[in-house]
Amino acid sequence: MAPYLFALLLLAQDAPAEAAPPTTDDLVATAVPRKQTVAPLPIQGGPVSAPTDDYGYVGWCYGVLAGYVDLYDVAMPEVERIERAWPTPSTEENIKIIYPGQRAEARETLKVLRAAMEAAEKASPTAIHEDGQAAIKKGRAVWTGATTVPKAQLAQFWMSWSPPAKCEETAKTLTERSNLFGQALSANAPPAEKPAEPTEAPVDVAAAPEETAIDALLPSGETPPEAAPEAPKEPVLRGPKR
Repeated sequence: MAPYLFALLLLAQDAPAEAAPPTTDDLVATAVPRKQTVAPLPIQGGPVSAPTDDYGYVGWCYGVLAGYVDLYDVAMPEVERIERAWPTPSTEENIKIIYPGQRAEARETLKVLRAAMEAAEKASPTAIHEDGQAAIKKGRAVWTGATTVPKAQLAQFWMSWSPPAKCEETAKTLTERSNLFGQALSANAPPAEKPAEPTEAPVDVAAAPEETAIDALLPSGETPPEAAPEAPKEPVLRGPKR
């Protein structure tokens, strides 16, 4: 056998076999996730296209973060199993402090996102609420299939997920700009017309005297004679009784 063929056989025998892909039971607990700079992939893969305008993007962030909070009770049992199956010095801290703290932080962030959307809706000269609802729905779509994939896959995806840092930054910018725009609209709005004060009918202080029955019998232009004053009655003198 030629020397080079013998060398090739040796290399082929020494080559390590390809590692088998890990199963869902081989997943290892990850470190506490950091803020991402881009939109996360959906749980079942596929493209993610968050809205590009600030209002739509904040709505998308609200939807995806609300989905994360809603899945807390669904994902945590399997998260705890994974954490304890491959324990680290921070395992119990992650379970008892870190994950609950992340949920509490997410709830506070939802308030910030909601306030930013409401400020934009009030400042907008046109109705944009329906656009916001569509953006929220699109954000929630990141978690499509969360209840149908294996529990371990959901837990691994959920425990390593975090919203983009741009969510809060964009919400702050949107709120500030909306407040300024709302003030400008109020300043340029025409003043409201003052309602006219009600006018009262003039009161005739010298009202004509009522016509009596005797007036109707007199010729036109004549007035009834004034009644003569009644003569005083003479006192009746009475003498002493006898």
